Amino acid sequence: MASGKGPATKNRGNRGGAVSESILSRLAIEELAERWWDQIPTDERWIPEAVDALRAHQCAGHVIVLLSGSANFILAPIAEEIGVDCILSISLGILENGICNGEIVGIQTIGEGKREALAQLTHRAESNAKLVGYGDHESDLSFLAYCDEAFVLIPHGETTPGWAKGLKQLVVKML
Repeated sequence: MASGKGPATKNRGNRGGAVSESILSRLAIEELAERWWDQIPTDERWIPEAVDALRAHQCAGHVIVLLSGSANFILAPIAEEIGVDCILSISLGILENGICNGEIVGIQTIGEGKREALAQLTHRAESNAKLVGYGDHESDLSFLAYCDEAFVLIPHGETTPGWAKGLKQLVVKML
């Protein structure tokens, strides 16, 4: 993108016809993520029970780590609003000209990658802190098993899925 003001697109032919390919700089991607977050009504952003649990940990002085398979630029405005201390997520490669190449750099924080990222963080911190994890999907099991205490978010009125048996539950009104 030459101007830095918006995505440049180009069409490339393939067997199925033309494909539109967006080329975005890191700054443009971050701006799009912020605009996406800002357009979500405030009262629709949060699961109240999850926020209450987060705030209780913050009031107790716990370090809050947002661990997700989403990209860091998507999580940044969310993390800023809720005041997390650290984000562990995927990062996308950036070329020398500032254009995002779409390749995952570092650990892919999905499934076992979440546990690996959390283990690296705790090793670097050289801390004996108690790890408390919250998850909402079967792919979270690996990192939840790594935590000292683990919770699964269960929508109100639903039964606990088989993969979550044995975990503590945080019942929420919506997911």
